Amino acid sequence: MSDGRSLMEWFGGRRESLVMKQLRKHALKVYDTISELDQAVSFMCSEDKEGASDAIQRILLSEKAADNLEQSLTEELSKGDLDSRQREDLLHMVRRMDYSADWAKGSGMNLSLIVEAGVVVPVTLWEHFRGMTADLKKTAYHLKEAVENLGKDESGVIRNWKRVDELEHDIDEKYFQTKKEILFADMDSRAIFLLRDLIHGIENSADSCKDAADTMRIFIMAERYQR
Repeated sequence: MSDGRSLMEWFGGRRESLVMKQLRKHALKVYDTISELDQAVSFMCSEDKEGASDAIQRILLSEKAADNLEQSLTEELSKGDLDSRQREDLLHMVRRMDYSADWAKGSGMNLSLIVEAGVVVPVTLWEHFRGMTADLKKTAYHLKEAVENLGKDESGVIRNWKRVDELEHDIDEKYFQTKKEILFADMDSRAIFLLRDLIHGIENSADSCKDAADTMRIFIMAERYQR
């Protein structure tokens, strides 16, 4: 950056810029995508396949909107006054947020195949998945809140980063427990195949949320170190 400002100072000076507005909208669309995945799994818990299918369609719409915003942000950042290293750091954060929506979409597509194929999955197993997606939704919410606090409240960023970190660990624990339930469930092999990919997408979505939140924490820690 030509004038030596840190990224956090840049965020503070750009609170109402097009980039910051798009960044907040992007975080919201990522949250919407993941929220709809949680809703779809919730419908499967109550054996409402029509409701699940409707939620999956909303997943696709929200993920597409997030993807469009990610592309627009990339273009806008290429025009800005950030130096090359800081631009890459910020783009890394945006891409990781977008990956979390991509992985949620992938899980939604696998869920759609389960509905379309009519394979039977025990409700008790769907409840395990719901535990994961409910935590993933909370993770995406705190990621969104961390973005909202960029350039405004450093402690708010750190507070939300901590919750993302805690929730990601909770999802990891539920991931292995759910894999165990899949392993010992008496199901069609097609269901096992699709559920494996579905759970993989949930875990990777959480990992991407954590990666994005970690990057924001690094922004703050780097600035504090320089003070």
